[in-house]
Amino acid sequence: MEKKRGFLTLKDLIKAEPAPGSDVCSIGKTAQGDCESKKSALKVAEEMRESSLAALKEVGFSGESTLKDELQTNISNIRALSYLGLYYSEKVKGAVYKGSGDDDKARTAMGNAYCYWKRYSSLMNEMYTGMEMQRTHDLKNWLSLDKDVLKEYTDLGGKGEPVCKDPAGME
Repeated sequence: MEKKRGFLTLKDLIKAEPAPGSDVCSIGKTAQGDCESKKSALKVAEEMRESSLAALKEVGFSGESTLKDELQTNISNIRALSYLGLYYSEKVKGAVYKGSGDDDKARTAMGNAYCYWKRYSSLMNEMYTGMEMQRTHDLKNWLSLDKDVLKEYTDLGGKGEPVCKDPAGME
């Protein structure tokens, strides 16, 4: 069996459809303003952001890098997954904006997404080794997709690495 590429691009997200029976509007239809009574992808992105920030506020935005015990490992996992949630929140927004033709807003969202991805991949790389995947390509290390995430930003006109701010909007 041939392994698929594991990284989903903005174009992939724009084409994706929710599961049948879902009350969530697709990213493509959200971009077209055609959600009818379904929850827009932008609303879902905002809910992901709020949940991720709430978790980070509980465990702290940063912490000790040396894992001492199971509790610290769990806290670090919550922190990492919160940054992953923030990444996807921004990526969904970026896909909606790209789908609606607003590359400026898409670039801003993908700059933010890159910053959150870097926090996620750094934390995961600190805690875990890479892994072999059954259905997608193997992940040699947690930093191996950083360049793909950055490319989505630079493909939209971003220059170099974006300036990263605190997720709560504070320097």
